[in-house]
Amino acid sequence: MFFHSVQERRITLSAALVLALLAAVTGMATWWLTVSQSKAWVARSLELTLSSHVALVEREIREHEAVVLALTQDEAVQRALDRLARAPRDAQALAALRRAVAAVRVSAGYGLRFADGAGRQLAQFGPVSGESQLALPVRGTLPTWIEWADGPRLSSRVELAGGWRGTLTASRAAPLLGALTSGYRGLGQTGEFALCAGKGNDHMDCLPVRLLSRPLRDLPRRVEGEPLPMARALAGEAGFTFARDYRRQWVAAAFAPVGTMGLGAVLKADTAELFVPMQGRLLPWLPLVLGLVLLGALLLRWQVLPLVRQVLVSERRARAMGASLAESEARSRAVLDSVDQGILTVNAKGEVQTYNLAAQRMFGHPPQAVLGHNVGQLIPDACGEDGKCFERLVDSGDATPTATGREMMGRRYDGTVFPLEIRVSRLQCRRQSLYIAAVRDISERKAQEARMLHLAHHDPLTGLANRILLKDRLQQAIVRAARAGDHVGVLFLDLDHFKTINDSLGHQVGDILLKTVANRISGCLREGDTVARQGGDEFIVVLPAVTRFEDVAMVASKILAAVSAPYQINGQALHTGASIGVAVYPEDGQDVDTLLRHADTAMYYAKGTGRGNYQFFAPEMNRAARERLELETSLRHALDRREFHLEFQPIVALDGDVVRSAEALLRWQPGGKAVAPDRFIPVAEETGLIVPIGEWVLKAACAQFKRWQAMGVPLGRVVVNLSARQFAHRNLVSVVRRALDEADCAPEQLGLEITESLLMANPLEAIRVLTVLSDMGIQISVDDFGTGYSSLSYLKRFPIHKIKIDRSFVRDLATDPEDAAIVTAIIAMAHSLDCSVVAEGVETEQQLAFLRERGCDEYQGYYFSRPLPADTLMARLLAPSGAG
Repeated sequence: MFFHSVQERRITLSAALVLALLAAVTGMATWWLTVSQSKAWVARSLELTLSSHVALVEREIREHEAVVLALTQDEAVQRALDRLARAPRDAQALAALRRAVAAVRVSAGYGLRFADGAGRQLAQFGPVSGESQLALPVRGTLPTWIEWADGPRLSSRVELAGGWRGTLTASRAAPLLGALTSGYRGLGQTGEFALCAGKGNDHMDCLPVRLLSRPLRDLPRRVEGEPLPMARALAGEAGFTFARDYRRQWVAAAFAPVGTMGLGAVLKADTAELFVPMQGRLLPWLPLVLGLVLLGALLLRWQVLPLVRQVLVSERRARAMGASLAESEARSRAVLDSVDQGILTVNAKGEVQTYNLAAQRMFGHPPQAVLGHNVGQLIPDACGEDGKCFERLVDSGDATPTATGREMMGRRYDGTVFPLEIRVSRLQCRRQSLYIAAVRDISERKAQEARMLHLAHHDPLTGLANRILLKDRLQQAIVRAARAGDHVGVLFLDLDHFKTINDSLGHQVGDILLKTVANRISGCLREGDTVARQGGDEFIVVLPAVTRFEDVAMVASKILAAVSAPYQINGQALHTGASIGVAVYPEDGQDVDTLLRHADTAMYYAKGTGRGNYQFFAPEMNRAARERLELETSLRHALDRREFHLEFQPIVALDGDVVRSAEALLRWQPGGKAVAPDRFIPVAEETGLIVPIGEWVLKAACAQFKRWQAMGVPLGRVVVNLSARQFAHRNLVSVVRRALDEADCAPEQLGLEITESLLMANPLEAIRVLTVLSDMGIQISVDDFGTGYSSLSYLKRFPIHKIKIDRSFVRDLATDPEDAAIVTAIIAMAHSLDCSVVAEGVETEQQLAFLRERGCDEYQGYYFSRPLPADTLMARLLAPSGAG
């Protein structure tokens, strides 16, 4: 047999494969070096050749311009032209011009044409450029271009500005350019020299080249998204590249600009033609390389094989000797590494003897940095001051573990510390005592405990204290205040109009606003104060160790100012405010629940007095709070009990005193006793009950209008007020459509009124909703105009049909010049915006006369009629005098 064993065959074949691989690598390296050197040689050769060609082109153009410039500056030529201009057909003048031109040493190949200022030809010597297939502009010292008409020509036209004024056109053949372009023979069959000029940013024009005998017009500067070498030359770059040319063939190309003349030059040849000969020269060497590989394999067989056999024998012996030891170590290591706890074996000196895989992952130390070193680098508190390690962690008796684990701190390789649980047992061996420590990383458990503790006492959105932690800290503050004789301030804060922002802009914006408010409140407090989120848009602040009531008032004022400042959220400016109720220990309560309840009562009192303020608790507030609670409770059942009804106030046209529409007004009579709208509507707005109530008003008003229409009541529209909560509700448009469909009313028969302040709360959203309603055909009116802060830039964008002047301006029209001026301005502005005007609260003849004189369109008020039940209004409108 050629081989005595499988190992011999494997080693020999592997060695032969390595030898063949080395030969292949050597050949590839030789190939790569040859190709690289060839490419470098080609690049240098093409760049040098191109540089000389560019210099020749530039010199030929410069010489041509120098000759033309000499003609324009020669005094003899100027005199001859003056003479010829006076006598155009004078043979002697023409001969003088010919002699002057010859004196400038103009070569015989030039064609010259002289013309006067009117363009009339005075003289011509030789052929001058005419019809051409292509003209490349040259940015030289003179207006110059390269023409192609059966060959390249250089032409220039220049203004003569001496004693005689006119133009000189000079043209001559450029055989050098023709030889370099269409006649180039320097680079084999595919080599060519190209000369081009840019045409716009994406195209170029080129003189004919060797491989294409016609001029190239509108040639794209890019092929398959990559710039041609000529495009780079026209961009002012110079260099060498491998790229595709205008034929989409791979070429080796040198490129460069022709000075500053706006021309680009490229010298190129196909890569296939350049490198194929080199490949042919290298292929004959392949058999020689293969022969050397075979010879090396034979030498390997005869000289190396005996040595391989000796190595194999020694290997078998070594494997047999270490098999049992490796098996024993593997079993021990497998047992240690299979447990999910870190296992350390430490001797009496504190030196680590074993260190399993779980311990390596836990501490991060490599085994070589731990084994034989003191365990204190892993567990700093493992050793006492006497140097003994783990003694205090084990009970008496051999191999007796502790009943429960102990918590200690471990140190990782990067220096960070972490909590761990450790159990230690002692093993008494023949020569020494060993401590076996089982350790577990409890970082995640500790972090989870901390998270649970934090979540149990903090608000998840804002990170503020929650109600549980708030009560605990308030109780502690009360205990400390009782000992020291101090006061404790409790501030109950509720955001104004937060529900509107949350409903109109979404919960994400609302959450950002709440977190921003929380940060602003925290910034107004001392280090020992507590701020908690009660839930929703309510916050509670605890101010311990207060000595004066004025200090509590000062903090409340700071919080109001901070919360009322504008907010910039998602690129949108938002505004909100707060109402704050204040209760103080011990005056307003002796325990936590009483203080919180009284602060809450004071907060509702602050809301009732106009919002945006703070109020200290007073005993009489409890009565008001109870009344408000009773009102809210009754209001929640009002719809089910059918306690609501509508009254209607006519809206009268000043032109003819005709009733054109009626405004629906909500009335409530629980148990037969009427409740004023200014009492129950704010409560409905705050509690959100205004949404279902407002939907009922829409449906009831539309249904009543349909009944009027069936009875022949001459009324064009019923008008319904929308609250801020209603307008911010996402399904407002569908609610309006449903009310119209159920009553079988046309959209044009319904009008909707919104307040000026509601428009400006969120102008962009208001424009969107109102546009949808207006496109349906519903009339939109702005109520209480003049009492808010409208932006005219927004107002002109709203799809508004009517503007209602607030009654506060109408009331004193006859006596207050300022109110009169304001009303006049509102009417003029509304008409300029193509809106009609309605005046509210008209009660006297003088008010009506003023409005009529100023061009007001409509009015409503007690002068014409109070709000009336539906049947009463119908009877009045159907009566013969009802129209008046």
